[in-house]
Amino acid sequence: MNTTESTSSQSGRHYRPDVNIRETSDAFLLHLDMPGTKAETISLTFDNGTLHVQGDVAPRQPDSTEYLLREYGVGNFSRSFEINRRIDAANISADYSDGVLTVTVPKAEDSKPKKIQVKVEPKNLN
Repeated sequence: MNTTESTSSQSGRHYRPDVNIRETSDAFLLHLDMPGTKAETISLTFDNGTLHVQGDVAPRQPDSTEYLLREYGVGNFSRSFEINRRIDAANISADYSDGVLTVTVPKAEDSKPKKIQVKVEPKNLN
């Protein structure tokens, strides 16, 4: 799985959600850390083998606020993930809770690992 990204800024600040990606026998799981993002600003699309995640992290205070220290990144963001395995695109799902977006990308049935039974032929005792 390859990733690409782009960001735009508000007030010169940038935000890039960190991501963890896990693979299970049934799916790929992406966990994107997006505190401060409102669920209604999140857009998720899958097109031609690429999963696109877009969103917006709004400033916590008005731009006119004077800070002693300012480390929070804000702004629009976009991350893309190229998926080079066969997946079940119709059943991709996403949940957003406690600032973490979890995207489940199920694998296509024919791409899941299969157990192959070994047949044993009885010995001929003649």
